[in-house]
Amino acid sequence: MKEEQRSYIFDTSVLVEIIGGTRLGRVAYDLLLRGGVDAFISEIHVAELKYIICRKQGFEKSKTIVEKLLKSGYVHVLPISDFIDRAAKIKCERAISLVDAFTIALGEELGLTVVFA
Repeated sequence: MKEEQRSYIFDTSVLVEIIGGTRLGRVAYDLLLRGGVDAFISEIHVAELKYIICRKQGFEKSKTIVEKLLKSGYVHVLPISDFIDRAAKIKCERAISLVDAFTIALGEELGLTVVFA
């Protein structure tokens, strides 16, 4: 029997759903809360999440919300330096955002499934 995967790369959209308390976000949050999965993101995802929240709630509020999420220990932040070349190559080959290229690069480099909302 194949062992179930417990670690995933989360795109920023999943974090937005969690913070927004949507149905999908609650499912993801419950998995994190129960210790059912480990979620990995990169520094660029942190910046994008702050930007998205800032547009609706202001920069100071976005910093507070994101810092609370990061301190929770539910998501693990990886430095982008190890993934720059792969992300650049992915971005060069596809018409996607730079953040999405980093999301895919993390998944490829770490051999983990990428989750988009």
